[in-house]
Amino acid sequence: MIRVAVAATLLALLLLVAGPTLRDRAHDARNRLAGVRVNAKHNLPYVFIPNGFASGFWLGQTEVTQQAFRAVMKSQPLAEYAGDDKPMHSVTWFEAKTFCELGGLRLPTEEEWERAARAGTTGEAYGELDRIAVSSKTDGPARVKSKDPNNWQLYDMLGNVYDWTASDFDSENKVLRGGSWILIPALVRVSSRYGNVPALRFSYIGFRCAGEFP
Repeated sequence: MIRVAVAATLLALLLLVAGPTLRDRAHDARNRLAGVRVNAKHNLPYVFIPNGFASGFWLGQTEVTQQAFRAVMKSQPLAEYAGDDKPMHSVTWFEAKTFCELGGLRLPTEEEWERAARAGTTGEAYGELDRIAVSSKTDGPARVKSKDPNNWQLYDMLGNVYDWTASDFDSENKVLRGGSWILIPALVRVSSRYGNVPALRFSYIGFRCAGEFP
C-alpha cells in the first residue's frame, strides 16, 4: 500500500510539473497548423488569412495589447482599464496606424476584417456568443484570449474592444468593426459596423494590425 501511495504521489507531481508544458505544446501545435508567426517588432502573433488561391494576408491573432503598444511606442495613452495582457484601448486611429506601420504592417480594411472574422462561416457570429465574445460587462475589457477563437484561431474578433480599420465610414469617420465589452449581446454581430472620428478616444476601442509579414 505504501508503494502504491508513493507511486501515485510521484505521478501526481509529474503531471503537475508537465501539465503547463503539455498545454503550451498543444497551443504551439494549434498555432503551427493555423500558420501563426510572431512579429519581431512587437512580439505579437499573426495568422495567415487566405483570400484566394495561393494569396492572402496576415492579421493579428489578438488585439494589440497594452504591453506591446508600450514597448513599440515607448508610452501609451491613459488606459482606464490597465493590464499588460488587456487590449490597448482609448487609442486614436492615428496612433493605431502609427503602431502598425512601425511593425512593418498596417490597419486592415473592413473587407479584410470581415473575411477574417467570419472564417468561412455565414451567421451573425462564428460561434456561441458567450463562448467567443466579451460583452455586457461593466468593468472594462478582458485580457486577450479570454474567449474561444474562431475557425482560423483569431481571438476577440467579436466583443472586448472594437477594432479600428483602414476604411472610411464617410468623409469624416473611420470604420469600426467587432463590437465591444459595453454592448448587449444582440448588438455584437459580425455584420455590425460603426463609424468614429479618428482623433477621438474611447475605452471600448482598440485595434489589430494586418499586412504582409515582414
